Amino acid sequence: MIELLNVTCLVPLLGGMVILYIGPETFMPLLSFLAAVGGVLLMFGRRIMALLRKFFAFCRNLING
Repeated sequence: MIELLNVTCLVPLLGGMVILYIGPETFMPLLSFLAAVGGVLLMFGRRIMALLRKFFAFCRNLING
C-alpha cells in the first residue's frame, strides 16, 4: 500500500505529543473573537434560543404530521 502523505515526517513529535507554539499574536485575536461571540450570546441568547425552539418544534410538527 502506498502512503500518500506520511504525517509523522511533517509534524515534529515528542513522546507522541505534537509540539506547537501559539504566540500572543495568534492567541489574542482568537480570544477576542471568542469574547465577541460570548457577548452576542449573552445579549441575544434568549431570543436565539426561542427561535431555535420554534424551528425545532416546526420541524417536529412536519415530521409527525
